[in-house]
Amino acid sequence: MKKSFQQALLTIAFLSIATGMNAGEPTASGGLGDPKSTVPIPLENRESPWQFVIEPYAWTTGLDGTTGVGGFQTDVSESFGDILDYLKMAAAMRVEARYHRWGILADGFYAELEPGGNPPGPLYSGVDATLKQVIAELALTYRIVEGPVGFIDVYGGIRYNYMSLDLSATVNGAGVERVSDQISSAVVSAVSSKVRSVAQQEIAKIHAAVAADREALRSVALENVKSRAAQTISRELKREILEIRQLVPNDIARIHIQRTLRAVAKEQAELAEATAEAKLAGVVETLEANARARVSQAQARARARVSNAEKKLAKAIEKKLLEVLPTEASGDTQWVDPIIGLRGQWNINERFFLAGSADIGGFGVASDLTWQLQGTLGYNFSRNWFTEIGYRCLVTDYTSGELSYDMVQSGAFLSVGYKF
Repeated sequence: MKKSFQQALLTIAFLSIATGMNAGEPTASGGLGDPKSTVPIPLENRESPWQFVIEPYAWTTGLDGTTGVGGFQTDVSESFGDILDYLKMAAAMRVEARYHRWGILADGFYAELEPGGNPPGPLYSGVDATLKQVIAELALTYRIVEGPVGFIDVYGGIRYNYMSLDLSATVNGAGVERVSDQISSAVVSAVSSKVRSVAQQEIAKIHAAVAADREALRSVALENVKSRAAQTISRELKREILEIRQLVPNDIARIHIQRTLRAVAKEQAELAEATAEAKLAGVVETLEANARARVSQAQARARARVSNAEKKLAKAIEKKLLEVLPTEASGDTQWVDPIIGLRGQWNINERFFLAGSADIGGFGVASDLTWQLQGTLGYNFSRNWFTEIGYRCLVTDYTSGELSYDMVQSGAFLSVGYKF
């Protein structure tokens, strides 16, 4: 469909060119008084003060910037040379009506694109975007200079924008697993550091009452260490979840701290008990010098249990993340920007001419800023038919509600027009 669309544009262009050439070939004697001359007629020499222009065109626009919806932000960078890879549909036309020095200019552009986007963080592996865009301009023009050499117009009006954006993200399983492992490892490290000081306090208690019921004291010490470990785990897990929430757009899916803690409560308790066992196992070594082999085995078992509990906690976090991470977002919006601009044309000779235009707008009314530049080389087939080829660039910086669009659209410009 994409290739056939461009082929159709080229076919229309060639047919228009052929029709224009047959409609009126210039002669060697063509001048301002010759009806077949390609030179524009000055205002004072025209039979009618009205002039009309119809100019369909193709704009192979590329995209470079950032766009997002509902908290998703993705960078897009596609050159106009890759248009066949993501263009689904496009249509554009410029229409102008002038009376004496005053004129009305209308320009409409529609495109449906499917550019690729960069993933918004390590939790996603890719983003597919579908962008539907309508740009319509309506401006009042005034010709301040006109003659056989060319003309200069000033104009002012509005630029209407409609934007529809659909984003589809692919969750990066390896990234989620890696982040979950990092959270679990950070929690274990923080807990181990905190439990070490608590364990040392319990060691002093055990030494003071070693003649008493050592096992009973050990049990009490274990419960005390477990209690402090559980508190530290809960606090550190909250802190790490707050960190990971920064990687997930809050406007799409909020990772609830208490809900996540409840989801991994069993793993938290097991980690606290295993950590306490590991620390107290080292203490026992100082009290039971004649049982070092048994203590070493207990430490190994405790470390293995800590490692296993850490893995279980990581898996539980990973499962919860996969449940809440969003994969789709969509939205649409429309806005109107005021614009002011300047355009002109220089006739190199009867056949060739250079044309250019520049405008600026937005000014915070809707877009923070929008501006446009266009430059073309034109060729007159006859007084009525002409073509232009060149380059067009449109910059828009707009944010409203859930949708943001900060983009540079630029690419080759090709048109075939008819004026009468």
